Amino acid sequence: MSSSPTAQSKSAGFNTAAIAVDFVLCALFFALIFYFVRSHVMSENTTMILIFSTYTTLCVTGVFWMAIQMLRVVAKGEKILKTERAGL
Repeated sequence: MSSSPTAQSKSAGFNTAAIAVDFVLCALFFALIFYFVRSHVMSENTTMILIFSTYTTLCVTGVFWMAIQMLRVVAKGEKILKTERAGL
């Protein structure tokens, strides 16, 4: 039915390639959103524009990162279910 706890812990480990891909995606997303948010800050002061657009973009990028992680977990769960159903 299910695999041993040792096999599950090995499959739940960190994958450096996936972490690198997530980092690059988040960096690109940050740059894109920062570009759009910067023009929506209601200030003439360049420092205030940078501060508010950076903080806003960090929050949105955090949500994007969580969405990537949730997508990865759901895809892995679906893959496990598919292989279990094929074995039955």
